Amino acid sequence: MKFTPRVKRSTCAIFLMAFAAPATPYLQAHADEKSKLTLTIMETSDLHTSIRAYDYYKDMPTESYGMSKIATLISQVRKENPDALLFDAGDLIQGSPLGDVSARINPLKAGQTHPVYKVMNTLKYDAATIGNHEFNFGVEFLQNTLKGAKFPYVSANILLANTNQVAAASKPFVAPYIILDRVIGGEKIKVGVIGFAPPQITMWDKDKLGGKIITLDILESAKKYVPKMKSEGADVIVAVAHSGINPLPYQNMMENASYHLAKLGGIDAVLTGHSHMEFPGKKFEGQENLGIDSKAGTIAGKPVAMPGFWGSHLGVLTLKLEKKNGHWVSVGGESKLLDAKTAKEDTAVIETVKAEHQATLEYVRRPVGKFETPVHTYFSRIQDSAAIQLVNEAQEWFVTRELKGTPNEKYPVLSASAPFKAGFGGEYTDIPAGEVAVKHIADLYVYPNTIKAVLLTGAQVKGWLEKSAGNFSHIDATTEGEINLVDDKYKSYNFDVLDPVSFVIDVSKPLGGRITQLKYKGKEISLEEKFVVATNNFRAFGGGGFPGLDGTNVILDSASENREILIEYIKSKKSVSAKAHNNWSIAAINAPKAKIVFETDVKSEKYAPKWATIESKDAAKNTIKYRLDLSKGSAQ
Repeated sequence: MKFTPRVKRSTCAIFLMAFAAPATPYLQAHADEKSKLTLTIMETSDLHTSIRAYDYYKDMPTESYGMSKIATLISQVRKENPDALLFDAGDLIQGSPLGDVSARINPLKAGQTHPVYKVMNTLKYDAATIGNHEFNFGVEFLQNTLKGAKFPYVSANILLANTNQVAAASKPFVAPYIILDRVIGGEKIKVGVIGFAPPQITMWDKDKLGGKIITLDILESAKKYVPKMKSEGADVIVAVAHSGINPLPYQNMMENASYHLAKLGGIDAVLTGHSHMEFPGKKFEGQENLGIDSKAGTIAGKPVAMPGFWGSHLGVLTLKLEKKNGHWVSVGGESKLLDAKTAKEDTAVIETVKAEHQATLEYVRRPVGKFETPVHTYFSRIQDSAAIQLVNEAQEWFVTRELKGTPNEKYPVLSASAPFKAGFGGEYTDIPAGEVAVKHIADLYVYPNTIKAVLLTGAQVKGWLEKSAGNFSHIDATTEGEINLVDDKYKSYNFDVLDPVSFVIDVSKPLGGRITQLKYKGKEISLEEKFVVATNNFRAFGGGGFPGLDGTNVILDSASENREILIEYIKSKKSVSAKAHNNWSIAAINAPKAKIVFETDVKSEKYAPKWATIESKDAAKNTIKYRLDLSKGSAQ
């Protein structure tokens, strides 16, 4: 006979009620922990071989940037979030003299690890994508360098070209995406990571990549792979894009597509770069109507970051996850930037690259020649500059020499160059008179571009200058209040000045009609006559979107670097009188109700033109704002 215990009805009811009643605070908290998580993601981008907190151009330590400082910030984040992930969004191996030493002066040998990867491996990066400047030293160098990375690389829109240049039959340069199995807060999470680079790399480095690399549209590549990543079990998807934030309507092969990636369904967070800007940040304020929250660091409600450049900031994103139907899903998040200025250098990083740092110091201190006058870029965006003049002289000298004995030597040779360090990120070139070393030349010409020459008509030369005139704001008799003469949305490296032509820029005219009195050797140039123009590979093959420049009219395709030509030119002269020729000026501006201003570094005061008077100083930013009297133009 089976024994069945007898339980009073009232006792049973109490027992059942105990399970049906709301959970105690402890039980509720425990349940929340299992149904909600926070995923922390860290991002670096555009490090450009700035490993040490050291300015090789000034040959002195800096408080503003460096991977050695970022390493300290990474450690701080991991103390609070041990499961935090770490990614890089590209432009690693080029940019500082240390990168030049590793690529050109003492090139990496097979089996050696690039110094940036020595550091990144110790910091335990989870994944990275490729930037456009990774290709500056060629495909083979990049492939050899990537072997030193002990973490995966992803890029969905870069392919290794097959013999027929057919994208459909070409293989990915690296894996388009990867799905990482991670444990976050004790829970298993599948994190999908997909990478992108600017499609324009095949134009910017055409001389090195032609026939070797194919690029695809960023957004179309994302639409192709994101569903696959979801089908393979990715709980969340992170886009690591070496691409800036541009809220303009999407165009095929768009360079800066991160805004549109954030709006794409299936992507939960976007790590951006390429534009060297800071997001979240002030420059993105006032765009809430476009779904950009510059305080929370979100676009379309998703966390997005862009951590400046050279290791100036560490991006930190947080994704809020909830478990729904057995899968973790993102329900939003936010981002912030940590400033390298707040951190000390990590001693382990210092030790890791001790030898490479010393080799770089020896390289940048090599003497080149002598400058009889100072060379700076404080006013290079509003008046002719000796810094640009010197580069143009060297390029014209080299191309003229190379064209001797060829059919193209009959054409006049011009040269085009821009101020590379003229305020962006607070950086300027300032070389004192006296002995000049490699570090000064690298400061004057910061990119490892190669020199090219194009054959253009007078009309195309004028079109080139018209594009450059976008450097200036539109100011006419109707303009009221304070206005900056320089349009800060226009990049300084796109403000090309051509020599030895002379011209006047009329900012009262709309874009496309600002260049007047365009002359060569005192004679107005005709639209039909032909000129050879010395430039760099980036510009010659379409970089910057200048009219008439797409690589089809290159007549001198040299492998010589512009920077090395500049060094060679100075060595040939031994002593250089670097003075601006003032071959261009700004036309008189009739704007009685406008206060025309220009802001530059505080060190500029002793070089200020007579038509510029100090309006104010900002000690925190180390800047001076000048009020400009252009009632008679700049040729006063």
